[in-house]
Amino acid sequence: MLQSFNNLNQLTEKQLKVFISELGDGNHFEKFFKLLKSASDDEKQLFFKAIEKSDYCDWFKMKANATEMPTQEELKEIDSKISEITAIIPKKRIELEENTLKAKALVLEYRKIMKAGFEEIGKSLTDQNEGIEIPPVQKTVESGAEVIKLPEANPSVILEADIFSCLNYRKSRRKYKDEPLKLEELSFLLWATQGLKGKFYNDKMTIRTVPSGGSRHPFETYLAVNSVEGLKNGIYRYQPLEHQLVYLFEVEDQKNKVSAAAYGQKFVGECAVTFIWSCIPYRCEWRYTVESKKIILQDSGHLCQNLYIACEAIRCGTCAIGAYDQKLFDDLLKLDGTDEFTIYVAPVGKVKQAKPAVKLTLNELEKFCGYYWCESEKLSRKIYLKQNNLYYLRSETNESMLIPVADCEFKMADTDAYLTFSVNQGKYKIILRNEDEKDFEFIDYNPAKAEGN
Repeated sequence: MLQSFNNLNQLTEKQLKVFISELGDGNHFEKFFKLLKSASDDEKQLFFKAIEKSDYCDWFKMKANATEMPTQEELKEIDSKISEITAIIPKKRIELEENTLKAKALVLEYRKIMKAGFEEIGKSLTDQNEGIEIPPVQKTVESGAEVIKLPEANPSVILEADIFSCLNYRKSRRKYKDEPLKLEELSFLLWATQGLKGKFYNDKMTIRTVPSGGSRHPFETYLAVNSVEGLKNGIYRYQPLEHQLVYLFEVEDQKNKVSAAAYGQKFVGECAVTFIWSCIPYRCEWRYTVESKKIILQDSGHLCQNLYIACEAIRCGTCAIGAYDQKLFDDLLKLDGTDEFTIYVAPVGKVKQAKPAVKLTLNELEKFCGYYWCESEKLSRKIYLKQNNLYYLRSETNESMLIPVADCEFKMADTDAYLTFSVNQGKYKIILRNEDEKDFEFIDYNPAKAEGN
């Protein structure tokens, strides 16, 4: 038996949760999947029994089955690393429990940020009340900087004009095709997220395609460009007043640095272009002082949601990134971290063209309902009707709505997985193709149909 599995079997249920967290923090998941692949059936059974109530259990089983067997050299390295991680878990658990108490106190304090407190504004003079000059609506272009005039935002790039479809198919997409964005497509996305619609107050305030409290628009849009036709790679800033880009500088090993700043999420740096929004808080503080924090956070959501919908319209994908290393992103953009700092990140890339949705009646959907069994993975699954839609139950608390894309094919609304049904001797068979394009076969082993709920 591998030493690492001996160590794992000695961990409590709570310590195992810490172990899984440590795997993620150190980006050791892929190594661990190989370790599971090489383990004996008894070792696997012990491990999966220990984490059977975890949300990770089914994912670990699927990934371990899909991965390749490690070499002896890899196995020795993995075994050593996992044993090293498990050795620090008991001490780590004590530290986490101590920090949890502190965190719970902070949670209550931070809730105040989400509450309205506009009465506080009237207790002091704002810079607007004092007659201090309104801050500029965008940063100035540095002398001698390279400026790229963008093509006018044009609806000709839109491939899906049905707003219902854009909203219905909107989801976080982390897999992109190795295909560049056209400059016209990037222009549309920039217009959709910060595009100028009008100016007033002597051109010192703006109306844009996204709402902003008091029309303050406290954001700057930076782009880490990897693959956009007509643009060299590097860091750019969008100038909404002129609808143009300013080329700022080149970043050596840009893809890896952007990914590292996003805590190792490779797709964030390896996409066609990464949107990185910074915040200049004084634009909002000039009017709202202490309440700026709430307005700025609300406004950042408006930005990214517009990007999601605009991406769906041109068959691109994005994924909002809130978990990132503040200092690394601020340093990447050369921001001071106080008067301007990163506040939101979103990678963008082309995605596989979605198949047109198929309309099915409730009677047609009902025939797919039932209980299914995957012999190779020892997994059972339930498919049932809920609120007039078909659902796939992954675990006790984890379900996915199934969207029909062909006569007997469905796409999971929250992942890139597909289910294809076929009839075999009067019973339905499912082929599940997951995000890694690995097929799993499920057989309808219970003729009784699942109850709708």
